[in-house]
Amino acid sequence: MQQYINKPIGFAGIIAFFFVLVATPLMVWVTSTTLAASPIWNGTIAGSYASGSGTQTDPWKITTAEQLARLAQETNANSNNTSAHYYELTQDIRLNDATLGGGWQNWNNYANEGAAASAGIRAWTPIGDGHHDVNHTRSFRANFDGKGFAVYGVYLHKNTTDGNLTGQAACGGLFGVIGASSPGHVRNLGVKSSNIRTGVSFDAAQGEIPGAVASVIMNGSSLTNCYVENVKVVGGAGGAGGLVGQIVGGMGSPYNMSAAWVYNCYSMNAIVTMQGSFVSPTATLGGIAATVGGSLINSYSVGETLTGSGTQRRGSVAGNISGLAAFPASISRCYSASGSGYPAVHTIGTNATATTDTFNTSGNITTNNNGYNGQTLRTALNTWKNNPTVGVAANYSQWYSTPYPTFTITGASFAGGTGTQQSPYLISTKAQLEDFRDVINNNIADTVNSGNFNSNTKFYAMTNDIYLNDTTGWQSWNATTTGLYEWAPIGRDVSGQRFVANFDGRMNAVFGMFVVSGEHVGLFGYASGGGSITNTGVKHGFVLGAGYAAGIVGHVSFPITNCYNTGVNIATRTFTTHTGGIVGYTGYAVSNCYNTANITGSGSIGSFQYLGGIAGYSGGPITDCFNVGAVAGSPQSLGGAGGIVGYGYSVERCYNVGSVTGAVDGIGGIVGLSMGPMNVISCYYNSIAFSGPQIGDKVGNTGALTTSQMLITGTLDMYMTGMGNAWAKRTNDATQSYYPELKVFATDL
Repeated sequence: MQQYINKPIGFAGIIAFFFVLVATPLMVWVTSTTLAASPIWNGTIAGSYASGSGTQTDPWKITTAEQLARLAQETNANSNNTSAHYYELTQDIRLNDATLGGGWQNWNNYANEGAAASAGIRAWTPIGDGHHDVNHTRSFRANFDGKGFAVYGVYLHKNTTDGNLTGQAACGGLFGVIGASSPGHVRNLGVKSSNIRTGVSFDAAQGEIPGAVASVIMNGSSLTNCYVENVKVVGGAGGAGGLVGQIVGGMGSPYNMSAAWVYNCYSMNAIVTMQGSFVSPTATLGGIAATVGGSLINSYSVGETLTGSGTQRRGSVAGNISGLAAFPASISRCYSASGSGYPAVHTIGTNATATTDTFNTSGNITTNNNGYNGQTLRTALNTWKNNPTVGVAANYSQWYSTPYPTFTITGASFAGGTGTQQSPYLISTKAQLEDFRDVINNNIADTVNSGNFNSNTKFYAMTNDIYLNDTTGWQSWNATTTGLYEWAPIGRDVSGQRFVANFDGRMNAVFGMFVVSGEHVGLFGYASGGGSITNTGVKHGFVLGAGYAAGIVGHVSFPITNCYNTGVNIATRTFTTHTGGIVGYTGYAVSNCYNTANITGSGSIGSFQYLGGIAGYSGGPITDCFNVGAVAGSPQSLGGAGGIVGYGYSVERCYNVGSVTGAVDGIGGIVGLSMGPMNVISCYYNSIAFSGPQIGDKVGNTGALTTSQMLITGTLDMYMTGMGNAWAKRTNDATQSYYPELKVFATDL
């Protein structure tokens, strides 16, 4: 079996404060190159949207580039542009063919938009095309949900001076100004393969700074779950930002504006530059934002190129952040690539804080300002996403893939396969195992192969061992161990998120699993609905659960076969627990499994514990299994502790050589407590390790053998190998120094 380890704004004096998030549904999306996209824009404006009435429950649906142009026209005419109006995309939108005219990277080389038109490149007018002027009429103040789709081929090239600050030259991006007199909100949207250039001769203290998604957001406006990939943004005297130009802070009377914010976003491969004869010493270039006066949280930039004609303030995350005492500005939990050549934030002004970390080309964080040194960027981003310090968790999208996380996942995120029984999705790396877990736990539709990733018609298989953590010193891991990646189990006790598919480990193991919180924990958390888990192992780790804890699966409602746990010690500490080396709780059969890890319960007085070397609680038969680990119940608890099962009714052809302790209702060498009439056939346990009865609440030590009988003389070997095809004597056991083995594991014990 192969084994390996994965080594580990232009406005002077604008200020900031946090704006409370507006609750919206959880957005998790799947994209694929096979998904539909709109035809390339024909330059016209649609007479209507695809459908919808513009309400929150029935938003206007935008399916074509012409309909997106309608939104720009209406916004710039101040029509349907209030917090009561909602828009959403239904597919990717293509404004231009990104390969025309020498490719999107070169579009800004055209003298003007007219010259670009000769090459077939159509110029875009931003949604909210005006500077935030006194009347605030030409800014976007409604709600836009991209649904995870992207707009491709955005092009604009404004090369004129707008002295009155009211023309299109004053801003640049898919959106221009978001906010002003009231907030606007844009979420779940990408901009790709685009080239945006604003005027080159602005006074930096007055002109807008472009960004691919938006030029400026202000007055409680927001960008959440937004991203840019492969964009070029060219600014004038004030600079430019990859995702957004300016995040404006709060302003007091007479403006009475609250701070804007950008949360859970990323910028990938953004070329950010500036042109023009006038270069301000305060010009700023940023991979995500040029200037921050509000809030920028849980975001990252990678692959940015920041260039200009002077000594601008250049930062991988942001060029500049500053605020005022009443409205402090904040950058926190943001990340940039190490070795980029730029600081994360170039200039940190007054009343501003910036907490950033760097990550390497493997996606591992290399500094510890946010407390994630050595962990993956993906882990850090999802940790905040799941437990945000502001707002509501449901506002933020899940991060997928490594080394550079995105909001998308497809079948291509696996090592191969199409999800059928004949061609299962193949899982070869930690990242692919995480992606598998995430599509299950978020109930994501498989748009590539139709249906759902979490279905009993879907099949998955591991191709080799996978390491979740470096297992050096794993024997000492416990609930207080720090610096380890904590595994979130596959399948949760939530409708639609319980694992119901089919998983075949192909006798490979997951190494270094570490879990110290939650209920229904293990490699899998909650599994049901006609699926299967087979041929799967876990090795060298630690799991602590609030109940239903095990090495393979915490709670399962289908059979488990050919699984093993060698060294993932399991512990629980709640009022009622079901804890086992393989499964915590099951009502179905468990067969051909073994455990060598320790099982521990630490419940309080009066609590109930069901602890077993194979299963804590089993309402189905357990056959052809063995346990070597110690089972230790709490002396203060009720319940049962057994070498094979804590509470069960049928155990056949099993043996236990581990100790069993705990002052519970029933302690047995094989079964702790019996579930009605007990069926125990051909089962044996080590009477030296445990001197009590075979079944804890029944008299008798049937099946008790001494160590020599179990090992040296071969008595156990003789018994077990004569009982069926599951068992065999180890082929190299010339001195009878091995216990009998299960044939399916060969010499893997």
